[in-house]
Amino acid sequence: MKFLNFKLVFILVIAAFCFSCKKNQSLEANDLDELNEDITVSNGMLVFKNSDVLKSTIRQISSFSPEQYKQWVKSHPGFDSYKVVF
Repeated sequence: MKFLNFKLVFILVIAAFCFSCKKNQSLEANDLDELNEDITVSNGMLVFKNSDVLKSTIRQISSFSPEQYKQWVKSHPGFDSYKVVF
């Protein structure tokens, strides 16, 4: 019985530790400017300066949370991402 109580307390402590911390999910304006400087919107599509900009942008936005991604899309007026719409 003591072992069961100890196991339950241990699991609760680990769960509390895992779920108590949250990452800062807001993007700074400077971060957005850095991502957007070589990206334009033309006819509702993103246009990248070159393939290196495209690849680095894909790497960066792939690590975004859903809220960060929505914020990034909003920073490109005229572009509507289907990922955000649906």
